Amino acid sequence: MEAGGAYSTVPLLEDYSVEKNYIDQIIHLTESNGPYMVIGSGVMLAHAAPRDGVNNLGATFFLLDKPLPVMTNQKMVHVIIGLAPIDYEKHLSFISDLMTQLQQKDWLTNLYHLNNKRDLFRYLYKDN
Repeated sequence: MEAGGAYSTVPLLEDYSVEKNYIDQIIHLTESNGPYMVIGSGVMLAHAAPRDGVNNLGATFFLLDKPLPVMTNQKMVHVIIGLAPIDYEKHLSFISDLMTQLQQKDWLTNLYHLNNKRDLFRYLYKDN
């Protein structure tokens, strides 16, 4: 899982939203605390504290063709959302919005059927 979680945050590193230390901290937290970032329904919210190297607010969506185990097959994930929260308020706001979407009947199923970045952007921003 460490590779999947790290790979899912590469766009945040490439656009300087986070420092490499932030990604290292996500891996460390997963290794030391287990799959607590798996929030259910096959979704992992890969994140650490803003002080661990967040420069700008950002998020990534990494959709997997096949489920990936977190740790030793304890939890399987289908999507890894990399979050770079700049503060506690933004972190909670993102989680609240995400949970609202996850509670919609077909939101996650529809997300899994997207085939490209353009469709993902359209889907995520359709109500905004």
